[in-house]
Amino acid sequence: MLQQTDIQEYQPANILIVDDEEVVCRGCQRIFEEEGYSMEMAFSGREGLEKADSEEFDVIITDLKMPDISGIEVIREIKQKKPDTPVIMITGYASVPTALEAMKLGAHDYIAKPFEPDEIIDAVKHVMKKETEAPAKDYVTSVEQKIIDKEQVVKVLDRAAHDDGFWAEMVDNAERALEQYNLSSEAKAAVMSGDITWIKKHVGELTDAQLSYLLHRLEMEVW
Repeated sequence: MLQQTDIQEYQPANILIVDDEEVVCRGCQRIFEEEGYSMEMAFSGREGLEKADSEEFDVIITDLKMPDISGIEVIREIKQKKPDTPVIMITGYASVPTALEAMKLGAHDYIAKPFEPDEIIDAVKHVMKKETEAPAKDYVTSVEQKIIDKEQVVKVLDRAAHDDGFWAEMVDNAERALEQYNLSSEAKAAVMSGDITWIKKHVGELTDAQLSYLLHRLEMEVW
């Protein structure tokens, strides 16, 4: 016989996605429906707030940049009216200040576009966990570092693709060359090893120059 906790675990999540890009909403719809979740879409911030007011959702996912009101304002209003509803922000305009503002307002995660299906699924599963999560300060720090990693990795790749002196320094001693960059150990390892899969997942699509640099480094087999 199922206990109450088992019943809760098997109840499908009801998710609201708020994004003015229909392709993003439809893509998320496919991802979540494959996981057995129910999902509704709102194509503007105000429509999202109206749906959040009239219905109960287990998780709300909102874009940052929208034509009418921003995702920051969506988070602020949702948290004022329904403080226990988890909110995840998604955006193609990732920055540390914006990430921190979203987290301080009560966002549970911050995901940069483009994202992989498992990344958004994992984020939803994380915020729905019933057990105690990491302290808020530690979690904000991890989100901040994720955004910093993206910015710093892009800087490293751009410099390596156009600066022959930096290229030579990377070949000679990649660890030393990266000392001036604020990278997590995971990001540093990915750059040093030429891990294109990790970099694409955490940074997004690469420019031709960035990709050419990584492929050349892999061909040299000196990492």
